[in-house]
Amino acid sequence: MGKKSLTEGPFGWFIKILGCVPIDRSGNHDVVNAMRAQFASEEKMVLAIPPEGTRSLVGEWKSGFWHIAVAADVPLVLSVLDYGKRCVTLSAVIHPSGDYDADLTLIRGHYVDAVGKNRRQFIAPGAGHAPSPPPGGEGVA
Repeated sequence: MGKKSLTEGPFGWFIKILGCVPIDRSGNHDVVNAMRAQFASEEKMVLAIPPEGTRSLVGEWKSGFWHIAVAADVPLVLSVLDYGKRCVTLSAVIHPSGDYDADLTLIRGHYVDAVGKNRRQFIAPGAGHAPSPPPGGEGVA
């Protein structure tokens, strides 16, 4: 899944071959239903959704990933990118229960100790605020 513009231009054909599902973000589009249909049309499909806070600070996580998984009846594979430990972990496979609040509590538990790349833009679940950057800058030393 990616911005529609990724599938246009001189390398758009290549991005499409890689399996990118173009999403038009210029208006109000039913992304959940589009992704449900895409899952239904494919024998095998993996959907990666980038983490929150990659461009700016967010107070709450968006819920689209959960709604897509519920609509497509597919599990969530939680990947934790921890820049503090310099590792990526596939921490769990979760089958959404249909109870967003309960599922989100479970999901957030996998990210409690993670340190985001842009520390001022990553709010650890339940923290309610962005952690202070380490002395000497925002990145990992």
